[in-house]
Amino acid sequence: PEFFSCDRTGHGQGVSDLIKYEWSSAIHAINYSQSCSKEKIMVEDAMTCEEEYFRIDSELWFALRAWMEFGYLLFSPAFDLTKLTPQLTQRKFRSVGTKKKVESKKDYMSRGYSSPDDADSIALLVHAARRGQALVLTIRGDAQDSADGDGPEGWFREMEMRGGAYVDV
Repeated sequence: PEFFSCDRTGHGQGVSDLIKYEWSSAIHAINYSQSCSKEKIMVEDAMTCEEEYFRIDSELWFALRAWMEFGYLLFSPAFDLTKLTPQLTQRKFRSVGTKKKVESKKDYMSRGYSSPDDADSIALLVHAARRGQALVLTIRGDAQDSADGDGPEGWFREMEMRGGAYVDV
């Protein structure tokens, strides 16, 4: 359960409460308007998430961005990214005072895109990995993409990623 995150916003509140009651209170139920964590996303960050981001929704998206940028989140070449790519690449952000804020779903969708639910679920997956293991990674990149690895179809050797996980379809 410590490696499970779910949306607790709106209708998700009842679902997450039921999961906590039936399974474990150790799950990470996220209300997208709650405050950020007091941790950093990457070891080298100058500020904590609480200091740098407006709300937890922004923390989730910037953590997702960092994990992808530094090779901690990889997708199998066989994975169809057609629907996911716009969701991961077209969401904007802005500064609110000294903090960064991710574009709201409503604003994103007003620009002609469908709801970024798939990307949100991946951001929740990254959050679960970060929180479940109290994991703060480094930008130096402990993850390695190995073409001759022992992983599925040789694209990823899971043991090379310290603190990482391989999620199979």
